[in-house]
Amino acid sequence: MPKPGAKPIADLTELRALAHPVRMRLLSTLYSRGEANVSELAEAVDAPVNQVSFHLRQLAKYDFIEPAPDRARDNRDRWWRPAYDGGIDWDRLLDTPIGAPAVRAHLTEGLEQSLAAVRTYFSSAMADLPEWPLGSFAHDLFLRVTPEEAAEFDREYLELCQRWQRRVRGRRRKAGRQDFAVFIYGFPQQDRA
Repeated sequence: MPKPGAKPIADLTELRALAHPVRMRLLSTLYSRGEANVSELAEAVDAPVNQVSFHLRQLAKYDFIEPAPDRARDNRDRWWRPAYDGGIDWDRLLDTPIGAPAVRAHLTEGLEQSLAAVRTYFSSAMADLPEWPLGSFAHDLFLRVTPEEAAEFDREYLELCQRWQRRVRGRRRKAGRQDFAVFIYGFPQQDRA
């Protein structure tokens, strides 16, 4: 079922364009910030500006991001924003025999990056940000649902996230304001009867 506001991925070329770790971090940063220029993005992902510019052009070529020219001060100041507010829709690719394993591999790599970020924060970075324990959270949630109910939960969760993205989009970094990551993975557990 199509996900509203999500970028549909229909072929492996698009998935390969997204698979580079720097591109994944750039896209995550843009989803977090809403818009950013090349210099800010280079600093955020700790990569040289010329390398970041190349990766941004690749993301734009496959319609993951788009220019935000209204933010530029001049012709050399390149700003970018996500082309889609709703993330990525893998469904068409998951329905193909070649696409399904590629999507699984990509999602597994994304999971590893998410888990690494969570481990880093809760093992050490938490001490470096003493004001953030009030805002940080970790939840385990277990539901007994049908596939249709799980899809409904996913839609409602995405609506909540998109509402918050619109609410904070365009905010500049200043005291007390951080990029904030929220990861959620929903999956059926194997019955252990």
